[in-house]
Formats: sequence, C-alpha cells, structure tokens
Amino acid sequence: MNPEESAQVAVIDDKHPPFPAKQWSPTGMLKFLFILTLTIGGAGWWFYNFSEEEASKREWSILQTTELQARNVRSSEKVLFQSAAEMDCVGILSIDGVHRIWLLARAAAGERIKIMPRLQADGQHTIRITKDEYAAIKEHVELADEVNTFLLNSF
Repeated sequence: MNPEESAQVAVIDDKHPPFPAKQWSPTGMLKFLFILTLTIGGAGWWFYNFSEEEASKREWSILQTTELQARNVRSSEKVLFQSAAEMDCVGILSIDGVHRIWLLARAAAGERIKIMPRLQADGQHTIRITKDEYAAIKEHVELADEVNTFLLNSF
C-alpha cells in the first residue's frame, strides 16, 4: 500500500463513523435498568447477609471464649461481668450454685439472646435473679431489649 492509499484509509467519514452509536429504545433501556437493579440489589443482599452471619459468629466466639476462661474460676458472687473485644458478657450463677451461665449483653447480629451453655430445666443450667441483682446488671452494662426482657422473666 502506498502512502496515499494509507492516508485514505485513515480518513474518517463524518457521515458514517466506524462504530455507530447504539440508540436505546425506551423498552430496551427499561430492561437494562431492571437487570442492573436486580444485580446490584442481589449483591447488596448477599453482602449484608454474609456480614451479619460473620458478626454473629464473632459474637458466639467471644461468648464461648469468656465461658471457657471463666469455667475454672470459682466465685461465690452471683453475677460476674467480663468485657471482651468491646462486648459485655454477664455471668450468672445457676440455681445449683455450681455452674455459671454466660450471656451477651448486646448481641448485634443473628439471635439477639446469646447464652452459654444453653438453658435447661435441670437446675445446673437454670438461672434466677433477684431485683437487686437485676439492678446491678442494669447499672453495670447496657442490655439489649431482648436480654432485658429475658432477665425480667428470670425473677
């Protein structure tokens, strides 16, 4: 190809651009926006649920660690408080006076009442508190509404 021919190839015709702009019809634009909304909404839902699940796992882990560390600590105190990773845990001596039940004061994700070990009606894993103990708990930590209701039902 000589230089004159290559110059002619490089010339862009104003009437016929090399890549014609696509014209969107109103229904085509609506379909595109609908699919885009579903995609973004689905991704947002997935990330939200994933992060809530991860937060719940972290809370359970903190509660498990607190319960494990306090398992061999013998204390005659009816109520103990432990803070771990900026979360408040409350340990309440069970009815049998040997076992301690731990609960997370303010669970942010998943189940709103996180208790370890699970409560049972066997005396070892059953709690009862007095109004004075409830007042001491309220004074020391901020309770989630569900935990507050649970403790009110433990009189």
